[in-house]
Amino acid sequence: MKRTARLLAGSLAALALTTGVTTAAAATANAALINAIVNGGKWDAYQPTPGASTAYPGMFIDFSGDLTDGDTTYLEGASCTMGAVGTDAAGRKIGITAGHCNQRPRTINGQQFRYPGPTRGIEVSDQDRDKHPVFDRNASKWAEQHPDEPPAKPIGWIRWVDDDVCEDGETHLNSANGEAPCYAGMPFEMRGADMDSLTDYMVIEFAPEVQLSSQVLNKQGKPVMSTAGGNKPFKVNSIYTGPDGAPAVPGLFSYVEIYGGRTDRMPDPSSSPPVLTTPSNGMVTGVTNGRFRAAAGFWHGDSGGPVVIKGTGKWAGITTMLHIPTLASRLVPWVSTSAKNILDDLNDPNRPGTIGRGFTPINN
Repeated sequence: MKRTARLLAGSLAALALTTGVTTAAAATANAALINAIVNGGKWDAYQPTPGASTAYPGMFIDFSGDLTDGDTTYLEGASCTMGAVGTDAAGRKIGITAGHCNQRPRTINGQQFRYPGPTRGIEVSDQDRDKHPVFDRNASKWAEQHPDEPPAKPIGWIRWVDDDVCEDGETHLNSANGEAPCYAGMPFEMRGADMDSLTDYMVIEFAPEVQLSSQVLNKQGKPVMSTAGGNKPFKVNSIYTGPDGAPAVPGLFSYVEIYGGRTDRMPDPSSSPPVLTTPSNGMVTGVTNGRFRAAAGFWHGDSGGPVVIKGTGKWAGITTMLHIPTLASRLVPWVSTSAKNILDDLNDPNRPGTIGRGFTPINN
């Protein structure tokens, strides 16, 4: 175990040289590494506020509401991270996360998902919305750790999944290995999102009683601070735009910062390159078709998490996948889908359905 910690700590040091990680951040990552090895990915939920739910960017979410260990009745569902929350043109409360988190209906060894995901590219009707609930994973975890407490209640429902998404149980063309399987909630090319999808997103409608906040919260329910320093909060409260005022893609060599709900709770020592702390920030090293590669790391379960221009609340995109077509890309494999791509698709008048159209992040 000690040798493993030393090897991974060395990898962190090497990564710091290429991504500009500070000495303090590297020390924090080393501490997270040791904790991850010792605790084996376990985490404790904080007590939800009775009778009140708040949705926010960076929220760790799931699609089953039941995390009971050893339950063999259903397949374990995906967990992802909320990217941005706000309202649409009709005043509905809306959240945006990764589309590949959708749980495609299927059966494995006689098991199915408790709540299979909806069909891609078809807006979920009001009559069917309760079939596709979304849960605050902290509340689900709290219910698991406190069996005498009531079960977690949904905070909302999936209302739209982009039709250009590679889903769990399917295969997609992989640049390195030909045909490869897709797995929900695993944002990397070898086993995750389709590298050809430019609009990998889903739309969640929150229940009317759910409150919205632009502030990213951590695993303890406390405000996350920006990596820019100066005690500046990490918020998602506006859309990143260009000189013409339209949504834009972050430019080459600009800096973004991200937050991953899973990495905050369960940093994975096996991640490569190692991603053991969040939020993280890094330079944009590539831009292609509205997707961008940046040295701000994330891992499984961080999919859909918020990406903003560093030091601002300007929403630039959501985390999507690790894409490693070349040896050089192994240093910076993290690819995000731009908010511009998502909004262009969401607001397309030819898109079937209207839920989410005119999305604007909450600013509070």
